[in-house]
Amino acid sequence: MGNLNVDLSGLSSWELSYSQKLVGDPANYRRKPKIPCIAPLEIPFLFDSRIFLVGASNLQKTWFRAGYLYYEVEGIKVDDRLVFTDFPSAASTAADASRHLVPLNSLDLVVFPRLSDQVRLRFEAVPWLEALTLAIWEYKGRESDSTEDQIEALRSQVATLDFKLDNL
Repeated sequence: MGNLNVDLSGLSSWELSYSQKLVGDPANYRRKPKIPCIAPLEIPFLFDSRIFLVGASNLQKTWFRAGYLYYEVEGIKVDDRLVFTDFPSAASTAADASRHLVPLNSLDLVVFPRLSDQVRLRFEAVPWLEALTLAIWEYKGRESDSTEDQIEALRSQVATLDFKLDNL
């Protein structure tokens, strides 16, 4: 696998997919068992991309972490009765494939591994955070791999050579 090639600054490369002020209940916060002020949030739709720009803000300027963004792959078909013996088996399940620490009061570029054509995102705020604004932009621009680009260039050269040989 080669280097990732993307145009992050291109016109219409980004689409705001989610923006919401999240407000939790400080009365819910517990250290043990761990209960956060802000409940975990499943972003309510599927994404085609694996590249995101994530921003989280809060008035508390001395805190550094907003929480974690999880990259979930759906449709995994396994017999989960081996692990969940007291529950009926599901036809397919979702799994957390990767997670990224989202800093507070900044924008962060997040590149997850390509594991599926469509994925879900879940955000879990750090337990003590009572409120924050979360925004997620999805990358909609062209994405390629330097190896793929080299293969495409070779295909073009082979096609040119074939054409020249046919015309001899």
